[in-house]
Amino acid sequence: MKKAVLFRVKKERVDEWKLWCSTIATTLYTEAQKSLEEEKVFQELTLLFELKGEFYGVGYMDGDGLPANMNREINQKHKEMKKICIEYVTDAQVLYEVNLFQKKP
Repeated sequence: MKKAVLFRVKKERVDEWKLWCSTIATTLYTEAQKSLEEEKVFQELTLLFELKGEFYGVGYMDGDGLPANMNREINQKHKEMKKICIEYVTDAQVLYEVNLFQKKP
């Protein structure tokens, strides 16, 4: 299953959100991989963009998306950061994905 969502990043929390995402991508990368493995998620990513002075993000995941193991500190922190930094806007439609590791449907 491929899933994407659009969210708004609260203006006063943009730097905090960017720092959290950077931490996932660096010092918590291995821990994030373990969590995705448990959730049977092949790939997850977040994009950030600015539009008319507002910051928005797109979150994308590919996989089964089983519930996160909330005993993991990374998942607890991620839930907290999403609660204080972002606001859900709407689901996004995945139009295509091409990668070298996926067979043609």
